[in-house]
Amino acid sequence: MNLRLLLMATTMLTAITAFATEQSDTLKVENPSLVTVVSNDSCYVITIQGKNFNPGFSYRQIIPLTKDAPTLINESNTEWNFKMPFISSITKERNQDKNSSASRTTAGRIRKQRWENDRPQLDINFGILGIGFANSLNTPNGMHTEMFDSYEFLGPRMMWMLRPRMSRFSYGIGVGTNWKNFRMREDVRFSREPNGNVTLGNYPEGVRIGFSRVKVFSWTVPLEVKYDLSRRVSFSASSIVNFNTYASLKTRYTTADGHGIKELDKHLHQTPVTVDFMGHLKFGAIGWYVKYSPCDVFESGRGPKFQAWSTGLTFCW
Repeated sequence: MNLRLLLMATTMLTAITAFATEQSDTLKVENPSLVTVVSNDSCYVITIQGKNFNPGFSYRQIIPLTKDAPTLINESNTEWNFKMPFISSITKERNQDKNSSASRTTAGRIRKQRWENDRPQLDINFGILGIGFANSLNTPNGMHTEMFDSYEFLGPRMMWMLRPRMSRFSYGIGVGTNWKNFRMREDVRFSREPNGNVTLGNYPEGVRIGFSRVKVFSWTVPLEVKYDLSRRVSFSASSIVNFNTYASLKTRYTTADGHGIKELDKHLHQTPVTVDFMGHLKFGAIGWYVKYSPCDVFESGRGPKFQAWSTGLTFCW
C-alpha cells in the first residue's frame, strides 16, 4: 500500500473521529455509489453520492486541518427518477479511479450491479420478434390443419413498462403486429363464396393437392405483467387485444395435365376484435412463448368455427 495514501487516510479518519466526538453526530451511509476524498494543504473534502434505496442522495463535508476553521456540511436527497428510452434498467458495474497531482485527489467509483431498481422507473422498449407454429382447436369435421406447416410471426412492438420502486414486477402496455396462418394439405380445402363466407369443400377430381390456408393479420395491444426471476431471466403474462384488419385465403393445386392453379381470395369476414392470452419466458435475448386464442377466427356464421393456440421463440433486444 502506498505510504502516502495510508498516512492521508489515517489523518482523515482521526479528523472525522474528533469531529464526531465533539458534535455527537454520526452519519451512516449504506452501499454508497460514489465516494470521493480530496485533500489539500488546508482541508479534506469528503463527497458521497447515492446510497441504499436512494441513488439521488448526495452528501459533502469539508473538514479543515486547522482547529478553529468551521466544518461545512451539505446534504440533499432525490427519490424519484424515470428512465429515459433506450437506457437499460440495470446499473452496470463500473470501477473508476481518478488521480490529480494538482489537488492530490483520490476518487474511487463503485457501481454495484443490480437488477432490482432503487426507484420507480418508466422504460420504453422497442424490439421483440417472434416466430412460431399455430394450430387450430375445436375444428369441425374434415378440417385438419398442420401445426408445423402453419406459421405465426410476432412483429416488432413498442412497450411502455412501469416498474415500482424496489420491485421485481413491471406493468406495461404496448402496440405491435401479428400474422398467422392455418394451412391444410389433405383433401379438404377452404373455399370462398360470393358473399364472402368461407366454407370447407373438396378439390376437383384428379388434381395433385398443394395446400389451402387462411391468413389473418392483426394490430395488437398487449397488456403485460412481468416478473424478474433474476437479472437476465424473466417471466411475463399478457392479455393481448387483436384488431384483425386483414384476412385472405389461398389454395394451390396442380391439374391432371400439369397446370398449376392458385386461388387467392380476400375480404373475408374474420372476427374484428379478439383476445389472446400469452405466457413468455425470457433468457437474456432469447425467449419462449405459448399463446391461447379462445375467440373464433371467423365471425359467427361466416366461416368454420374454430379457435387457435401457438408456440414459438422470441428474440429481444
